[in-house]
Amino acid sequence: MSGEWIKMRQALQSDPKVLAIGKFLDNNPSFSRWLTLDQYEDAVICDVALRYLVTGALHNVWCNANEHCNGDFLKGAGLTWVDSVTGIENFGAAMQSVGWVEVLDEGIRFPKFKRYRERKAC
Repeated sequence: MSGEWIKMRQALQSDPKVLAIGKFLDNNPSFSRWLTLDQYEDAVICDVALRYLVTGALHNVWCNANEHCNGDFLKGAGLTWVDSVTGIENFGAAMQSVGWVEVLDEGIRFPKFKRYRERKAC
C-alpha cells in the first residue's frame, strides 16, 4: 500500500543504545560468522559500519512490527521473530538488552512504539 511509513530519528545511528546493540553483537562469535559468511569467528567491523548495520536492522524490525503489532504488542512472537526478520542471530537479545523489546508470556512488546506509530500533521 503506498504511503506506508514509520518514524525514525535523524541521528539514530549515534544513539548510545545503537552503540550498545553493536557492542552486544560484536562480542558474539555467531555475529562474526554471520558477517563473514561463516569464514571467521573473530572478524573486525569498523564502528561506523556496525552502527549503520544496526540502524538498518532496527529499521527492518520496526517496519515489520508496524505491520504486525497490535499497538506495541506482537502476539505469539519472541526474540527469534526479531532474529528472523533481521537475519541476525541474537539481534532480539541485543534489542532486549537496551530495553527496546520486552519478552512477555504471550509475545513481545516494543516499549513506546505506539507513540511513534501515530502520524502527526506537518
